[in-house]
This record gives sequence, C-alpha cells and structure tokens, in this order.
Amino acid sequence: MATVAGHLSIAALEERYESSVDVTSSRHFQTIWLLAKRAFDRRGAAMTSFGQRWIEQLLERYNAQGPGALGDLRRANGAAATILKPQLLERLHVRLRAPPPDGGLWTSRKAASWMASELGLAKVATQRGWEALKACGCRSKSRARRTPNRRRLRKRQLSKKTHRNRCGRGGQTPEKPVEVFATDEHRLGLKPVTRRVWRRSASGPSLMAITATKWLYVTAFVSPTTGEVFWYVHDGVSKPFFRGVACTLRQRDRSR
Repeated sequence: MATVAGHLSIAALEERYESSVDVTSSRHFQTIWLLAKRAFDRRGAAMTSFGQRWIEQLLERYNAQGPGALGDLRRANGAAATILKPQLLERLHVRLRAPPPDGGLWTSRKAASWMASELGLAKVATQRGWEALKACGCRSKSRARRTPNRRRLRKRQLSKKTHRNRCGRGGQTPEKPVEVFATDEHRLGLKPVTRRVWRRSASGPSLMAITATKWLYVTAFVSPTTGEVFWYVHDGVSKPFFRGVACTLRQRDRSR
C-alpha cells in the first residue's frame, strides 16, 4: 500500500479537493485523498484519468514538499523580471504625470525609450513599453478618423458635376433653358432555374430545357424641380434608346 505523509488530514485533503477552483489542483488533491483513504483502486484511477507512473510521481512530490507541490506548477516557473521591476514601474508611474520630452502624448515607444535611459540600455523593445503602461493603469485610446459619408460625398460630386454641365450648356446657348432629369432603371424578367434530374446510369438526361433569359427594362426619368416622371418599358439599354428619349423630351418642351 502507498504511504501518504501526514501534511494534511483526510478531511483537509477532501476539503482542498472540493474547494479547488483550478481543475488540475482539484484532481491532484483527489488523488492524494483517495490514496490516504486507502480507497485508490481501478475505479479511483478511472475517476482521475491518471496513469500509474504519474500517480507515483504525485505521491513523491506530496510526501517530499507538501500541498504546495500539487497543482499546475508551470504557472510559476517563469523567469524573474529583468526590466519591468516594481521600482522602475513606480518611477514610471510618477513620470507619466508629466508630458514626455517632446510635449506630446505618451506612447509605448516613448515609454520604452524612457526605461532604456533609466536602465542604461541602448534600447528597450516597444512591447515592454506597452506592458509597462498597462501595468501603470494606462489605457490606449485611438481617435476615430472622421471619414465623410460616401453617399453624401457622391451626392456632392454629382451636384458639382451637374452644375458644371449646366453652366457649360447654358454658355453655349444662353437663350435656351437647361432642364436636368434624374434617371434610374430596373430589370425585370425570367431566369431559368436548374434542378437535378434522375437518370439511368450510362445514359444522358432526356429532359429538354430552355436556358435563355428574357428581360425587360423599366427606365424612369424624374425632373427634380417639378417632380414630373416619365416611364419607359423596353427590351434593352443602349445609346440609341437614350438618344430617342432625349429627342422625345425636347419635342415635349417645344409643344408647350
């Protein structure tokens, strides 16, 4: 039978097993608790999911070093801090109350440069400066760039372009009025929908399908000043069509 050192009683081991927040520590204390109760059998090994060799190592660590040897020890095996020491962080916290040498705002690079001068080093990584600022309670805030609304910018460009065109046309024929129309189009039609067809092996499908599409275009012209609307339904969009629409609108103006 395994011999368990008397660092903790069976009740204390059970309490540590049930109250451990870390899963690794909980399983380790459960293993030592079962060994102390002489209740560790195949069923106990299945409960902890540990192999025999690892159970022996846990028992050796517990007997030699006590409860502090259980749990995930990898969390405390890091090297000691060489740059971000408490004394340096305290001096940096005091230095942050004043602006940097250039009179701007503190950044990770500026904090790293200040720490390098304090430690007598040629250079300190910018990442260390960011970690130092975070340790001093600083938060990074980025100013959101105010970009103009694309729709508003496009509308402004169109209005400028329309104004230039009107001035140009009006300069050519100052005695004739220039009217501006806004236009938009919409496409309506039928589009074939493909579907699966069952067929026998080594034979092609016998279902015939028409893959052509039929479209109709609905084009509208709106006068922004009067709200007058003209609708046209046609089978395509082309320059001759718009040329004919322009002729129709000119004839309408002459008939007034």
